[in-house]
Amino acid sequence: MTREILTQDRLKEMMHYCPTTGVFTRRIDVPSSRYNAGDIAGCVAGRYRHIMIDRASHTASRLAFLYMTGSFPCKFVDHINHNSKDDRWANLREVTLQENCRNRSVQYNNKTGVPGVGWYKKYDKWVARISDSGKRILLGYFDSKSEAIAARKFAETKYGYHPNHGK
Repeated sequence: MTREILTQDRLKEMMHYCPTTGVFTRRIDVPSSRYNAGDIAGCVAGRYRHIMIDRASHTASRLAFLYMTGSFPCKFVDHINHNSKDDRWANLREVTLQENCRNRSVQYNNKTGVPGVGWYKKYDKWVARISDSGKRILLGYFDSKSEAIAARKFAETKYGYHPNHGK
């Protein structure tokens, strides 16, 4: 049995999407299920809200693209503010993998609070690095953390990182 690809018309028949809140609500009751018209659709599983439509699971962010543009995004969906449950239209953008990586939150195990900046014990200095097109670039060794951060921030601008990167 092959599943039909979800279309914008079918999505709009089944759901209502509010671009200012990012919330999907059901338009119709789903027979033999607990889903009723007016209910908020989906559930959070992992980092994203998932919504079942015609026995297929979709992330709310990808459904927002289908609802608003008429097609699923070909690439990745970036949540600009790093909140993967915030599916407001103004918070979503279609990006490449590289662009998506250039708008990441600071990692949980980052000790300096700034991506690409760390203490290099061997030289007893701060080091700054950045990645571009899969290559790690050494920005230099610095006497102060603030100098390393400044070098990293300058490089983020130079290499087209999103202003939210590392926040």
